[in-house]
Amino acid sequence: MYNVKHFKESALVFDFLPPLQEAPSHGAHGNMPIEPMAASTWETSHDPNGKKLKRLFEFQNVISRNIFVDNILELEEISGHNIDFSVYDSNVLVHLQTKDLGIITELDLECGQALVDYAYDIHQAGLDT
Repeated sequence: MYNVKHFKESALVFDFLPPLQEAPSHGAHGNMPIEPMAASTWETSHDPNGKKLKRLFEFQNVISRNIFVDNILELEEISGHNIDFSVYDSNVLVHLQTKDLGIITELDLECGQALVDYAYDIHQAGLDT
């Protein structure tokens, strides 16, 4: 089970997520072959249907975005868990919630970690350049 820590009033921080850092300005890394991914983190949101995790995944091109969307669909099939997401331009907004309960469960956290890993792998493979 993931360790959930209270952070600033009602925001939650999950131990599988790196701390939020300022994204470096473009070109700040000199001759490094790969620029670091822009900082993004999971946020909790509340709506009439309950509590959800949400995160915006930003990609540099449609090809890498589509690979990520394929990963989402495969994760849904493997986990048996419905993942809400919307696509616009090269971005994917993901909402995770166990809808029957209206809460965030361990399955949501596991899916969230898998999505972070997929996005990282896409970036590291150079598909996001």
